[in-house]
Amino acid sequence: MSSAYVDDKPPVLDRDGSAAVLRGDADVLDVARELADELRSSASERDRAGRYPAAALEQVASSGLLAAGIPVEWGGAGAGAGAVIEVIRLLATADASVAQTLQPHFQLVDAVLLDGGTELQSVLLPDVVAGGRVGNAIAERGAADGAQHSTLFRQTDEGTWELDGSKYYCTGAPGSSWLGVAVRGSDDTMSLGFTRTERDGITVTDDWAGMGQRSTGSGTVTFAAVRVPDTHVIRPWAGAESRRATHYVGRLLHAAIDIGTAEGALADGLRFLAERARPAPGRGFRHAGDDPLVQRSVGAATARVHAGRALLAHAASLLEYAVRTEKNVDMQAAVVAAEQVKGLAAELAVEISSEVFAWCGGSAADERLNLNRYWRDARTHTLHDPAQWAYATAGAEVVSAIGSGTLPDFVF
Repeated sequence: MSSAYVDDKPPVLDRDGSAAVLRGDADVLDVARELADELRSSASERDRAGRYPAAALEQVASSGLLAAGIPVEWGGAGAGAGAVIEVIRLLATADASVAQTLQPHFQLVDAVLLDGGTELQSVLLPDVVAGGRVGNAIAERGAADGAQHSTLFRQTDEGTWELDGSKYYCTGAPGSSWLGVAVRGSDDTMSLGFTRTERDGITVTDDWAGMGQRSTGSGTVTFAAVRVPDTHVIRPWAGAESRRATHYVGRLLHAAIDIGTAEGALADGLRFLAERARPAPGRGFRHAGDDPLVQRSVGAATARVHAGRALLAHAASLLEYAVRTEKNVDMQAAVVAAEQVKGLAAELAVEISSEVFAWCGGSAADERLNLNRYWRDARTHTLHDPAQWAYATAGAEVVSAIGSGTLPDFVF
C-alpha cells in the first residue's frame, strides 16, 4: 500500500526508471539552458493552473539534472556546487516554481553526501541517478525552529525509529521518491531522517495556496507510525561544519531562485517595452524606450542583475573552497558572501519584478499577460526570511572578524 495523495488527480507521471547521463559542469549547464528554454513558453500556463507541474518535473527527471551534484562514482554528473546553483538560477529565469521545487532536492542530496552513512547513500543516490527526486518535510506551522517542532522520533525495541507528526511548506513532496524529514527526538536532539514517500502511514496533501510559486506542492505531509531504519537517520543534525555547509548551499540555492526570477521579469519587461509599450503622453517620445528616465531605470536594473549574478558565483566558489579546506576562516568568508547575496537577491527579485510595470505602462497590467507572476513569485519566495537579517548576519561576521584583531580579505 502506498502513501495517500490528497488531490483530485495523480500527482506524478509514471517513470520508466531512466534518466540521461551527464558528466561535469559543462554538460549540466548545457542541459539546464536547454530545459529552461523549453519550460519558458508554458510557465505562465502552469502558474495560472496552480497545480503540481507533473509534466515539467518529468522533463527535469529525464534530463539527468537531478543527479547533477552526485559524484561520478555514484553514477552522477559530478558537477560542483557552483554549477548546481547555476542550474537553479537558469531554471528560475523560466519558471520560479519549478526551480523552487528542486531547491530542497539539491540541498537534501547534499546532506546525504556530506553526512549520510554508506547504507543510506547506497539506496537513495541510485534512485536519484535514475530520475528520483527528494522532497522536503522540514518546517511546521507556527514553529520558528526545531525546538518548537511537534513531529517526533521514538526509538523502537527493534532499533528502528518511529515517526509521527505533521509538516507544512513541504515543497516538492508530491511526486517525490524520497522525503527528508527534520525531527525532534525525545531528548530534543534534531535529526534528519529519510524515508521513501510511497509508504504506509504517509499522506501528502497538496494544499498549498500561495499567491506566488503556485505549483510547488508546498503543502502538508503527515506521518503516522512510520518506521525509519537507523541507517536512514542523520543524528544529530546540528552543529557540525558539514551541516553548516549544507545550510549555506541551501541559502545560495534560494538566492539563485531570486536572481533568476529578477532576470525573467527583466527579460519579459524589456520585450514588452520594445514591442508593445506606449510612450508617456505629452513627452514627445515616439517609443516608450526613448524616454531617458526609462533608459536610466533599465540601465540600473541590468547592472544590479549582473552584480547579483557575479556575487552569487563568487559566494558559490568560496563555499566550495571552504568545504575543501575545512578551515573556519574560509567558511567565514563563504558565510559573509552567501548572506550578502541572499539579501541582495531578495531585493532584486521584488524590486525589478515591480519596476518593469513602471517602464511598460498600464497595458502591461493586463491580467491576460500574467506579467505579475514574477512579482508574485518573488514576493512569496522572499518571505522565507527577511533580507535585512541576511545583511545583519553578514555584518555580524565582518564585525566579529575585525574585533578579533585581524582584517580578513573577505571584509572588502
